[in-house]
Amino acid sequence: MAVHRTKSSQRSSPDVERLVADAISLAASGSHIEDQFWEERLNVRLMRLLKSQNQNVIDAALDQTFRINTVAFEVLADCAETLAESLVMEHEERNWDVLLLALPIVAHTRYQIPSGPLSASAIEATAAALHSSIASTDTRLAIIPWLYSIDQMPHSHCQTRLLTESLATAAITGSEIKIELREMSETIAVLADPRFIIAAVSAPSGSPLFRWQAEPPTRQERGVSLIGWQNTM
Repeated sequence: MAVHRTKSSQRSSPDVERLVADAISLAASGSHIEDQFWEERLNVRLMRLLKSQNQNVIDAALDQTFRINTVAFEVLADCAETLAESLVMEHEERNWDVLLLALPIVAHTRYQIPSGPLSASAIEATAAALHSSIASTDTRLAIIPWLYSIDQMPHSHCQTRLLTESLATAAITGSEIKIELREMSETIAVLADPRFIIAAVSAPSGSPLFRWQAEPPTRQERGVSLIGWQNTM
């Protein structure tokens, strides 16, 4: 899920410099073992910032690496987005892998494009389509009952991480999604615009999330999954 960076004045803070230095080191790594070392260090720093909702430092580090080392920028951006959009959660003495999904829907109409709450039947149909075409056998899903416009999507890594955590809990435990949808911003009235259904897919750690990760005979190639999803939706 794309996030939008904002300008920051914290370009020379120690936290920014550490992120930049680790990203440059990871970009320059020459082996898998060294990759793991720098990636772990970078992820620890990023997770601390995500938990404290300190988006300004992440944005400043991204801005700085973009100016001085584009490879390091891509490394840092990828790590930040990965931590924002995926996680491992323990539940009942078992670890679960969770991934945030943004399902795009291109809408065109001569009238106002639908937005806002999703009906129970629409959520059930989406879940059925995901299970039949995309998600692997042992996965659990959580789907936000809202049809998002682009301006309603999370606009930072920190916001995205909070959304992922809320959906992860709901998917794994089967509990209600704890998101305040009444405070959603108004959508812009246009004739053609993308809409998104946001969901989370979870599976026991080490198990496949998607059908193309499974072992034969249940394995299904990505192209087949895409066709099945398009035909269902």
